[in-house]
This record gives sequence, structure tokens and C-alpha cells, in this order.
Amino acid sequence: MSEHWLPFASTGQVVTGLPDTPDGTVWENNRYIVVVRHCGENPTTGPLIWLSIKSVENDARHDWRDLQRIKNELVGAEAEGVELYPAESRLVDNANQFHLWVFPNFRFPFGFNERLVSEGTEHTVQRPFEPENRPVDIRDLRIVSAPHKS
Repeated sequence: MSEHWLPFASTGQVVTGLPDTPDGTVWENNRYIVVVRHCGENPTTGPLIWLSIKSVENDARHDWRDLQRIKNELVGAEAEGVELYPAESRLVDNANQFHLWVFPNFRFPFGFNERLVSEGTEHTVQRPFEPENRPVDIRDLRIVSAPHKS
């Protein structure tokens, strides 16, 4: 996408009236519309924030780097979030919308332990970072093949 990413701003809108769902505030930039809902606190995990995300074009775009950036900008860079692929009995699939459940103060007991960012390796394809969002600690990775055993 060539259009420069703009910061999120509150639209002032509040989404209400959904059963068993907290009210949400609407945030928007030039690429995405996000409803931010505060879902309460748990003694183990702390607060939970639900991000309901759709592109302004309402297409099926699902870009990992964009979702990570949305989480960072609206909740925090050190917050951890998950995208849930639910049991079919709990499936909600009625819009080109994606959902992140984010815990600002909880680390999941799974995932990577250290940071590693690159723009790909010699046998993978990864687009370059947008200049304004390019990490300072980006690494150049090379695959070293082990000798084949006969």
C-alpha cells in the first residue's frame, strides 16, 4: 500500500446496544476503522481490551504487520494480543472484520522469547517495512544449509 499511514484519531462515535458486549469507542485512520472495547479485568490476566478491526474499504485485507501496528498504537507496544479461531459453535463470521483480544499487563505462556525482525531471508518473500515504521534493530538473515548426510 503506497498511501502513508496516518495516526489513529477518535471519531467520537460510541458503538452500543450489542447484547453481552461492552460499548466501544471508534478510532480511525486512513486505512482502518477500529472499535475499542474495554472488557473488564481478571485477577490473573488484568484488563482485557477487544479491538474489532476493519479496513476503510471493507475488504478482506488481513495484514499481520498492520494488525501489530494497530495493537501497538491503540493499546501499547508491550501489550500482548491474540486472534482467536473459535470452535464452530462460537463462530461469528458476518463481515470483513478481524478481532484482537489484547492484554496490556499479561504475557502469554507461549510464543517467542526474543525479538527478531527482518525483511525476509534468501528463500522467503517479505515486503519491505514502510520507511516511517522500519525497526532500528532489523536484521539481515541468511540460511546456512547443513551438509546432507548419506
